[in-house]
Amino acid sequence: MSAWPTADEMTLQSLAGLYGRYYDLWFDGGTYYARYVFGGEPLTADSPEELDSAIRAHLWRQGAR
Repeated sequence: MSAWPTADEMTLQSLAGLYGRYYDLWFDGGTYYARYVFGGEPLTADSPEELDSAIRAHLWRQGAR
């Protein structure tokens, strides 16, 4: 185990800095997750970049109600 974060871990931390107020973010078993703090099913993605895209789309849909 390395003391240095991986690029994916750093990207996930960056996403937490951007969206952590609205989403709980985690990585488990090769999948990235984001759960909207106001409920619903978690968003899933294979990479932090895909998770970022899914979060942005979800936020847009939340505002489009």
